[in-house]
Amino acid sequence: AYTHEFINKLHIILGMIQLGQVDQAEQYILDISQIHHQSVSRVMNQIEDTAVAALLVGKTSRAAELGINLHLDPRSTLSAGGRFLPSGVLVTILGNLIENATESLDRSTWKQKEIAVSIREKPDSLLLCVEDTGPGIPESEQARIFQRFYRSPSASEAEGVGIGLYLARQIAAGQGGYLKVSSRPGEGSTFSLFLPRAEERT
Repeated sequence: AYTHEFINKLHIILGMIQLGQVDQAEQYILDISQIHHQSVSRVMNQIEDTAVAALLVGKTSRAAELGINLHLDPRSTLSAGGRFLPSGVLVTILGNLIENATESLDRSTWKQKEIAVSIREKPDSLLLCVEDTGPGIPESEQARIFQRFYRSPSASEAEGVGIGLYLARQIAAGQGGYLKVSSRPGEGSTFSLFLPRAEERT
């Protein structure tokens, strides 16, 4: 994603130079450098877990390449150390939820394509939400999407084998938490992962 985004920006800069707009090209370089730095700094300041922060930065770039605005709730926080789940497991779940939202929006004809990620860490619990403005999920399908090997009728062959949501829900349940979806056709979808602290689990 970074490579494609970088090449696109190089083409813009090249075009400006060829048109003799050298000052504009210089300003464009300065602007995109500042925006990228601010975006990465904001994520790193809120998300101390390096792997999760890196995932968010990478997914944001990938979404932007597809014309999707992915943003992190400014109230989000996550400490390092994997107090609720090992970092690698949390990255797998979050990455799967964001990728599902990205694929849904990429297939849709919606003009407003946005993904909002919220990570709220409290002393006794962790709540992670991924919300999209996609076409939504029919009520009849909402229970089925967590079944093993379930694939959306509109999914392409390149979009995985339909096991990500199943595994994510199994992991959440095994930790005394839950993974659920709230969705209405035409109004987007919200996936919520809740995990209690180890001492709070029953």
